[in-house]
Amino acid sequence: MPSKPLRHGLDSRSNLWNLVLDSLLRELGDLGVYVQAFADDVVLMFSGQSASALEAETNRALAHVRDWGDRNKLRFAPSKTNAMVLTRKLKFDVPVIRMGNTKLPLLTRSAS
Repeated sequence: MPSKPLRHGLDSRSNLWNLVLDSLLRELGDLGVYVQAFADDVVLMFSGQSASALEAETNRALAHVRDWGDRNKLRFAPSKTNAMVLTRKLKFDVPVIRMGNTKLPLLTRSAS
C-alpha cells in the first residue's frame, strides 16, 4: 500500500486523526518524551546537559516517530520539520538532528 503524506488543515475527519495521533503521543510519553500536539502539528521537547545527549535522545525519538508513521501508512515531511535549541549560553555545541537521512535545519531565535 502506498503511504500518504500528512494533510494540512484536516476537515471533518479530524476526530479520526485525533484517535490515530493519540497512539503516537502515548508511545512517545512512554519513552519519556514531552510532547504537545495541536491539530496536525506536534512539538517534541528535550532537555539535557550536552549537545551529544540531546542529539541522541532527539534522534532516537524521531526514529520512533518515523517507525510509527511507517506502521500507520503515514509519513512525516522532513522539509516541514524544524529543530530549535533554547539556551542561555552564548556559545554551545550544536546538535545534529535528523529525520531519516535528512538533517533538520536549526531555527534561531531573536532577542526581540
